Amino acid sequence: MPLRVVMLGASGAVGREVMDSLCNKFELATLTLLNRRPLPHASGAAMEQHIVDVLNPQTYKHLLGAHQAAVCALGVGQPSAVSDAEFVRVDKDAVIGFARACKEAGVAHFELLSSVGADARSRSLYLRTKGELCDAVVALGFQRLSPVSAVDDPDADETLRSRAGPGAGPLAQARQGVAGLVAQVSRRRRGNSRCGDGGQPLHQCDRR
Repeated sequence: MPLRVVMLGASGAVGREVMDSLCNKFELATLTLLNRRPLPHASGAAMEQHIVDVLNPQTYKHLLGAHQAAVCALGVGQPSAVSDAEFVRVDKDAVIGFARACKEAGVAHFELLSSVGADARSRSLYLRTKGELCDAVVALGFQRLSPVSAVDDPDADETLRSRAGPGAGPLAQARQGVAGLVAQVSRRRRGNSRCGDGGQPLHQCDRR
């Protein structure tokens, strides 16, 4: 049966890759895109665009019902180009707001774009923020949570990059995450509750 997926953050490079993968590889009843502005590259019979304030869940929470899964690829893109406060507001606070609204609307599976090395105890603002985000989303208690790790920290050192392994950049990881999302949601709807194919138990986030 076709899936209903809602997505926040489809305008960036990773977001576009996720959106294209969902549209081209899987059978969707609806792909609901929540955007700050219209996306000219977003088209398809199953696609719905809604212009919202991504920082304010009150502007889009009424659109979340009846979706089985949510994908969040929201981020500032280049953290060094904005203030620390703005980075935290977009990459953590807005994402937590989206996740909380999805949970309240009954969305069972949440696909979160995270980062290799994300850790709430990190000295790096970027990695600490991503770690705090992941912890907050885990605490919401989704039936399935799939953090997709991506080396998207522009200041990530070679040690972090080597841990990620060859071919583990944001786009490759996004593709893997989408496959995991659809596989898990589809399997669960058939009555199999195993968590696999890219998903992780709720108590676990990326801590490489």
